[in-house]
Amino acid sequence: MAMLRVRSGGRCVELTGIGAPDDALRVVNRPVPEPAAGEIVVDVEAAGVAFADVKMRHGIYPGAPSFPFVPGYDFAGIVRAAGADVTGFAVGDPVAGLSSVGSYAQTIALDPRYVARRPPGTDPAAAAAIVLNYVTALQMLERVAKVREGQTILVHGGGGGVGTALLDLTRSMGLRAFATASAGKHDLVRRYGGLPIDYRTDDFVAVLRDHGGADAVFDHLGGDHVLRSRSAAKRKGCVVGYGFAAAVGGADERAAVRRTLAAFARMWVTPGPRARFYAIMTPPFSLRRHIAGDLRILLDKLARGAITPHVGLKLPLEAAAEAHERLEAGTVSGKIVLTPGGDPKPGRP
Repeated sequence: MAMLRVRSGGRCVELTGIGAPDDALRVVNRPVPEPAAGEIVVDVEAAGVAFADVKMRHGIYPGAPSFPFVPGYDFAGIVRAAGADVTGFAVGDPVAGLSSVGSYAQTIALDPRYVARRPPGTDPAAAAAIVLNYVTALQMLERVAKVREGQTILVHGGGGGVGTALLDLTRSMGLRAFATASAGKHDLVRRYGGLPIDYRTDDFVAVLRDHGGADAVFDHLGGDHVLRSRSAAKRKGCVVGYGFAAAVGGADERAAVRRTLAAFARMWVTPGPRARFYAIMTPPFSLRRHIAGDLRILLDKLARGAITPHVGLKLPLEAAAEAHERLEAGTVSGKIVLTPGGDPKPGRP
C-alpha cells in the first residue's frame, strides 16, 4: 500500500524506528510547508492516534514509509493556505481528513482528496475521532456487510475507537448489537446501545448462538480469532476482518499477521459465512472512492448530534509516547487525540 504524500511542519513527532514509544518517538521542529499545486496546508487542531500508528512503530504495517517519518492517520484543523488548482477549499475553512501519515504535527500539506469541510462550530477533537474510526465503521456496516434493519451484529473491541463507532452508528439503524469488552468498559458499551460480553469470562460464540447467531461479525484481532468469529455468525452471515491487533506485542508479530491472512484464505475456500477483509486505504480491500463522501455524511451527522464520538483522552503533541502506551495497553476507551496547539512559525526553525 502506498501512503499519501504528506509534508509535516512546525513542531512534529517523528517515528525514528522500531521500538518502545519512549525510544522510537521524538519531538522535532521542521519548516512549515508551502502548498504545492493541488495541495492545501492545514494548521492541525487535533490529530488522532490510531492502532495503525502502533503497527508502524512495530514495523508490521504494510507499505509504511522508511524511518524516520511523522505518523498520524487522521486530523482536524483549519486551512492555512491553498495551492494552485485547488477547488472547494479556502483559507480559514475548518476541515477534517485522512492523511495516513503526517498528522502528529502543527501543520501539514497534502492533497485534499480525502479531506472534507466540517460544519462551523464542530469540535476538532470530535471531528478527528470521526475520520478513521467512523468512516471505517460506516463502510464496513453499509458497503461491506450490507447490514439491514432488524439484524444482529457482534462487535469485538466494543470499547475501542472503531468499536464505539460501530455501536454509535447502529443505534439509528435498528440493529441488535452485541459487543465484547473488558468489564470496565461495559458501561460505555451500554451507553452506545450495545449488549456487552466480557471476553475474559464469557464465550462469545456460545452467547451469540444462544441468540440465533450474528448476521455480521466485526473482528479487529485477526489470527485464529477470526475463525472463532465465524463460528458466531449465521450460516448466511458475514465476518468482516479489519486488523490484526492480536499480533502486536507478540513474540513473532509478522508470523501472527501471516496467520491472519491464512485464516481468511481458509474461510474464502470453505463453505460457511462469508468472509471479507477491509482496510480503509489498502487495495483491493479498500473503498477509497467513497471516503470523502462518507466523511461528509458523518461530519453532517456530528453537527446534527446524530452521532457522538467518544474521545477518551486528549494529550499534548509532546505526549505522543504516552498515547501509544495507553492505546497499546487498552486502558483508554474510544479515541485518543493529540492537540498540537501553538502557532507554527514559517521557514526553518
